Amino acid sequence: MGETVRYSKYTPAVLMSEPTQQHTPKLLKRSSGRSQIKYTGLNTKNVGFLRDIYTTVINAKWWVILVVFTLAYLVSWFFFGGLWYAANKNKNFTCLVEVDSYSAAFLFSVEVQATIGFGNKYIRSNCIEGILLLVLQSLLSILITSIFGGLVYAKVVRPRNRRKTLLFSEKAVLYENNGEKLFEFRVGNLRHDGIVECHVRLQLYLPRLVNGIYQLEQFDLDVGYNNGRDRLFLLTPVIITHHITAGSPLYNLSPRDMTEMDFEIVVVLEGAVEATGLTAQALWSYTKEDIVVDHKFNSMLSRSHKWTLDFSHFNETVPISP
Repeated sequence: MGETVRYSKYTPAVLMSEPTQQHTPKLLKRSSGRSQIKYTGLNTKNVGFLRDIYTTVINAKWWVILVVFTLAYLVSWFFFGGLWYAANKNKNFTCLVEVDSYSAAFLFSVEVQATIGFGNKYIRSNCIEGILLLVLQSLLSILITSIFGGLVYAKVVRPRNRRKTLLFSEKAVLYENNGEKLFEFRVGNLRHDGIVECHVRLQLYLPRLVNGIYQLEQFDLDVGYNNGRDRLFLLTPVIITHHITAGSPLYNLSPRDMTEMDFEIVVVLEGAVEATGLTAQALWSYTKEDIVVDHKFNSMLSRSHKWTLDFSHFNETVPISP
């Protein structure tokens, strides 16, 4: 049993309870940016995946879409093949020319729906049933093609793959500068085209075991919401900084606490893809194993005839001199 408790503001008493000593699995899978939380106890009859069939199909794997696409055409071909054969048989095989078996009717059905030409097979002009079937199958063909064409287009242009060209540093650093503790990580953009209205947010998830009940407490970590520092222009990689001040949920935690207690800091980077105008979201997370204490990020930038970024230094940290 458990629940997520969200705190919009830091409450000192919240972080005073003892953290659980059990290792907490990651909430987020870095490679895909998807949640790893397992859902149980759902009544499948009330789950609205089929009601939201468009989103369900968009999120399906490519092989699923191809299988459904193929089955839709095959079922319609065999179904209308049977109708063509039945209609011709009822007319003593005078409705369709050169269609005197189910196999010939199936081929005729494929020819109608794929508009590849009839050859020697055709509908007699006095066969009303055949004309109606031709209209119905042609409309169905247009409907299937437009639906699956739209699905494939939407799946290709959706911005989810844009996150693969957005980089997050493998490690985050924690150090002190002029008496102030700083939590930092680095983000970068591999493409020359930018992310429009790019901004970043940080969420701290802290598991607790209180009276035998698990709670997943959630806090906002300020990265400059009030002064606009959360708005990014990724012309070059940017180091995102959370100042651990009295208003921070991390304020009462020592560097040792940060490397021992179970928590997860989830990074949410959002913006519009310049090429399509669609909103893209990239997720990343840091746990206690990902934090390097008393280090800061090494410089990536150099200049000779032009500015140069060396991405081999993207994840590189250097110790801070005492």
